[in-house]
Amino acid sequence: MKTRIILWLASLLPLATIAQQKITPDTVGIGTTNPIEKLHVQNGRIYLDGGEVKNGLLHSYFHWSGHNLIMGTRQGVYAHNILHLMPGGSSSGLLVSGLRMYDAPKQDSQVLKIQFQSNGISFINGGNVGIGTATPGSNKLAVEGTIGARKVKVTQNTWADFVLKPDYHLPSLCEVEQFIRQHQHLPNIPTEAEVEKDGLDIGEMNMRLLQKIEELTLYVIQQDKKLRELREVCKGQNESLINFQREIDEIRKRSDR
Repeated sequence: MKTRIILWLASLLPLATIAQQKITPDTVGIGTTNPIEKLHVQNGRIYLDGGEVKNGLLHSYFHWSGHNLIMGTRQGVYAHNILHLMPGGSSSGLLVSGLRMYDAPKQDSQVLKIQFQSNGISFINGGNVGIGTATPGSNKLAVEGTIGARKVKVTQNTWADFVLKPDYHLPSLCEVEQFIRQHQHLPNIPTEAEVEKDGLDIGEMNMRLLQKIEELTLYVIQQDKKLRELREVCKGQNESLINFQREIDEIRKRSDR
């Protein structure tokens, strides 16, 4: 008798599950008998089991035929939309989250262009990026605002060491003075109007500033040579004066006798 009761109760479980579902020609409700979309899962979770194995990893697939997949709350519902990529965790080691985007130049051909990972390498290898602006123009990265960094490394193809080579023509200070009076800026340095119009190339500007520093160093060396020459001349003149004074003193002594 007990066995019959248990079997009877077990036979009712599918009916109870079916009572929480509704399937019509247009909609499917799971956990609800009043679906409001084509597929409505009430108070539940969707689980995709592992599919094919690629490179030792299981891949599950979710395909759609349209150009765009829109995810979010229904109109009129007050709820923030935040997408979490959250590994379940395992005792076997670290698990990371990531997002990858591809271009498809032809059928059965995908090229990885964008990769974001919570641990490892992230990159954007397609198009231009704007931060604080929707119009980056021809810049790979355009930032409307302040960039904070502890260190910035700019790769340069050339540097200003050509100033220190023997064949470099160092303009005279008179030439520099004449240029400044005529143009109101240093030679090979952009004007204020040019900077306002075209901005400033950090690498190029650092090279030009170094060029001016090296030119100033050469001017200082030239002035130091002239000063040393003047010191030698003055030293010789002082020795001549001292000898001349001695001769005068001797003449005076003789005249006093």
